[in-house]
Amino acid sequence: MIGDLSSRRINHQLFPKYGSFKKGYRSCTRQSAKRQKLNDEGGQFMDISSAKNRAVIQKKQAIKKSCLQPAPAVLVSCRGLDGEENALAVGYCCNCSYDPPLVMVGVVPSRYSHKMIKESGCFVVNLVDRSYKETFDYLGSHSKRDGDKLTAMHVRLEDGLKVNAPILTDCPVNIECSVVDSVVAGSHEMFVGKVEYVHANEKLIDGDGKIDFSQINFL
Repeated sequence: MIGDLSSRRINHQLFPKYGSFKKGYRSCTRQSAKRQKLNDEGGQFMDISSAKNRAVIQKKQAIKKSCLQPAPAVLVSCRGLDGEENALAVGYCCNCSYDPPLVMVGVVPSRYSHKMIKESGCFVVNLVDRSYKETFDYLGSHSKRDGDKLTAMHVRLEDGLKVNAPILTDCPVNIECSVVDSVVAGSHEMFVGKVEYVHANEKLIDGDGKIDFSQINFL
């Protein structure tokens, strides 16, 4: 125990730095005593280790599902081998490596776009701002099985420069990715995508090519 060190014999050849540690320990205990004395006299120091000075915080068990928040609001766009295009809202998305740059998106295998990404081996992550909320909500709540939702919401598309998937023109940042790995993790298949190209609105980019994300009013 630390409190017993002052009464123990120390082999200073084995522990040459003990002298400085002991000096620091004594200084710490003196400061602690000084704080307690001032506290007793109504001074400015408070004994912060005292339970009576701590706010009482009650904890309770919460549900486990999607407990890591905030979650990003992104749209993942893709194109099937037959040229069919689609986009879906994805809640599970993150950076997973910076060298090489990799991102990961989670897609439920029953989703219409899952097969398209699986077969084409690519996708685009489109970051969404508040001006696109109506489109985001629609794309996230409707399936391509029930109709052409991109046409219904007049979604503007452009071809990706590096991958065979469309970018959503009206989103401020578009990240083209090629699939390098995937893993089925419970309810989702996590697609690991190598970042091949990043598009960003010109006003967001500084002289070094970095994106000023503070200018984006994210959902």
